[in-house]
Amino acid sequence: MAEQKQSPPPNPTAKTPKLQAPDGACDCHLHIWGPQHEVPLRADFPLKFHDALMESYIAMADTIGLSRAVIVQSIPQGHDHRVLLRCLRAQPDRFRGVAVPAPDASDDALDELHDAGCRGIRVAYTFSPEMPIKMIERVAARGWHAQIVGQPDQLAEWHDAMLSLPCDIVIDHMGLPAAVDGVNSAHFNRVLAMVERPNVWIKLSGMDKVSSDHLAPWLDTVPFAQALFGVAPDRCVWGTDWPHPGTFHPMPNEGDQLDVLLDWLLNEADRHKVLVDNPARLYDFPQP
Repeated sequence: MAEQKQSPPPNPTAKTPKLQAPDGACDCHLHIWGPQHEVPLRADFPLKFHDALMESYIAMADTIGLSRAVIVQSIPQGHDHRVLLRCLRAQPDRFRGVAVPAPDASDDALDELHDAGCRGIRVAYTFSPEMPIKMIERVAARGWHAQIVGQPDQLAEWHDAMLSLPCDIVIDHMGLPAAVDGVNSAHFNRVLAMVERPNVWIKLSGMDKVSSDHLAPWLDTVPFAQALFGVAPDRCVWGTDWPHPGTFHPMPNEGDQLDVLLDWLLNEADRHKVLVDNPARLYDFPQP
């Protein structure tokens, strides 16, 4: 196996944002793993990572004013949910989860994830180009959604299968459009058409991945976020992607990431919808 490349750590200190987050504000996309001497990541993954511990995440979230969060099982964690379950059980009022059940997961294993607070299954092209329809059907019966991540060509390949799923669908990182291609690109128009459907949600996240300059305030992402919110204001959520795995351009600061909402959504009511109301419905949090 080729030597693993080291992914950089997140910024050690989050900026205090200009935006004062409302009560119940939720980060809908983050990852937690480690300590890796206890729960190792996959040895066959091309990248290696610094530990991303729950305590480190909570310190950052408290700094920028987030009281709720959704932990997404990461690709290098595979189907090992020990860290996810530990976090969900430690902070049941704060955390919900998105899991990656093994193809042969038992009903008891799915029930354990659900009881701990998982409300979604992550479907990543990187895991497998074959969409796990049978597993999605099993978790849909428990009220879970399917969270889809893929590059534009991969989402195009999955388009018909996605729209046939028997559950809500959440598309990661605005569908990963390239800002340089503009909002009229064929890919982004395909994403917009999907998001017009009443069971399709979108994460207003990955701003540094979408932007052509990768630097805050990522102003070239404004028309994308506003177009998505324009067609689905009740189905947009926001997230940081902490600890930003695989980020080799300038590392985003989470204070800047929250402040991007000041450019994306120009009034407090809209920001409250994206930060509080929509996540509460999607992830089964009580309304604050």
